[in-house]
Amino acid sequence: IAEIKPLVPGVRTALIASRYGTDIVDRAVAAGAETVCLNIRRLTLEIVERARKADLRIIGWVVNTQDQLRLVRAFGLDGATTDHPDIKRTGRFTA
Repeated sequence: IAEIKPLVPGVRTALIASRYGTDIVDRAVAAGAETVCLNIRRLTLEIVERARKADLRIIGWVVNTQDQLRLVRAFGLDGATTDHPDIKRTGRFTA
């Protein structure tokens, strides 16, 4: 990310992480990322709050269950990826 940004002005970048700790926000900021794409199974409210304070967008992945979809809504994430595009229509969707 840090090497690409100077080469392609205006490019949107994201740090993608499966295994991470609370330092993921600092790593994303240091690399110059605007977004973090994080494994939903490890995501915590603390990380979400830290990312928001750093003005990072947050995408959760892979969101394949209704419980995970509710977590996306409860955390107010900017987006999610899924293997099941119809998941939003498969059940009652409330956070």
